[in-house]
Amino acid sequence: MRFGSFVVEPSAWPFSDPSLVSASNTTLYNVALRWLKEDRDARKALEAQGKKKRGARKDVWVILV
Repeated sequence: MRFGSFVVEPSAWPFSDPSLVSASNTTLYNVALRWLKEDRDARKALEAQGKKKRGARKDVWVILV
């Protein structure tokens, strides 16, 4: 998922589609790590284009009671 939407349709583990994982990195840890890296790269690209900001939102007020 990226920003609340699926990047690819979900499938059961282990993956039957060889394009989703390489043969040498079929552990769930390696797949999850690759997904996190891809997500980070996509977020950095959006930040570079000015389409996404990092940090706390300044336009939202929180009232604690």
